[in-house]
Amino acid sequence: MSLEDLNEQLHSRDTHLDRARLTVHEEHSQEEIEKEKQGFQKKEEWPVAPKQEMYLVSPDVQKARKKKIYIALGSLVALLVMGAIAFGGYTYLKRQSAVSIFIAGPASVASAERVSFDFTYANNSWNEIENTTLTLVLPETFQIETTPEMKMTGKRVEIPVGGLARGANKKLTINGKFYGGKGEKANFEAILRYTPKATSSQFDTKATFQVILATSPLLFEVGAPSELATGQELDYVITYENRSPETFRNLRVIAKYPEDFQYLSSDVAPSEGNGTWLIPELKPNQSGKIVIHGSLNGVRDTAKTFGATIGILQGDDSLFTYNMVEKRTQMIAT
Repeated sequence: MSLEDLNEQLHSRDTHLDRARLTVHEEHSQEEIEKEKQGFQKKEEWPVAPKQEMYLVSPDVQKARKKKIYIALGSLVALLVMGAIAFGGYTYLKRQSAVSIFIAGPASVASAERVSFDFTYANNSWNEIENTTLTLVLPETFQIETTPEMKMTGKRVEIPVGGLARGANKKLTINGKFYGGKGEKANFEAILRYTPKATSSQFDTKATFQVILATSPLLFEVGAPSELATGQELDYVITYENRSPETFRNLRVIAKYPEDFQYLSSDVAPSEGNGTWLIPELKPNQSGKIVIHGSLNGVRDTAKTFGATIGILQGDDSLFTYNMVEKRTQMIAT
């Protein structure tokens, strides 16, 4: 092909049309490719499931755990409250021990000597106390001088003492005499019962005090044979003497005979039956004697005991004993 022919072919109208068609075809194909590619990508997309929450512990288990926690916390709070109440009650009761009572008096006394004892009670608690009663448990050998407000039951004396303000104290004095043997120990006990104001609870506080009797007011002895043949007669001899500076009135001597004793007579006539003698008055240094005559039976080698008591009859008809003595007699062959 000559150069002229080649040039004509390259620049001819038909050649330009063919190139335009080719360009349009190529551009169209590229668009289609893109569309197909996008359609393919859409087809390759997988359906996505709805989003779901993931739990390590199920809601029911969580609710149960929360319930247990609430119960545990409630129990802890209840225990704390109960502990606080208990501690408060303990503190309150402990504080009530600040109510006290003390006894003051001589540690050694002479029998039949008038003595005094002071009972001091104090309220150092947080509250006023009321309905207070002082109860005294007296020694058997002590004879108290009674007052109208005293309520006596045997050797127990109750005395209403009213109320006592916080921080206050009061003193009660009693008087009386001891009638016992030399060296004898006598014990007082005082019980203070009270109610804190605005409460219904009652509390007690106690105190004790010991006294030693330095002397005996009455000499009291009994004489009896140490051995006796069964059926033989004998004498029981009772002697008494007032060695105190005080005068004793309305004394009683009571004899307690052994089994198988037969009363025959006495040098002083009995006041009651055949074994009670009334001594209307026994002055200082005055003495007396009662001889009781009778017979005694018994089995060989057995012991027979005779006893005698001297005392004073109290308001409740019980005998306040000053002294008591016993003697034994051994039975021998008939």
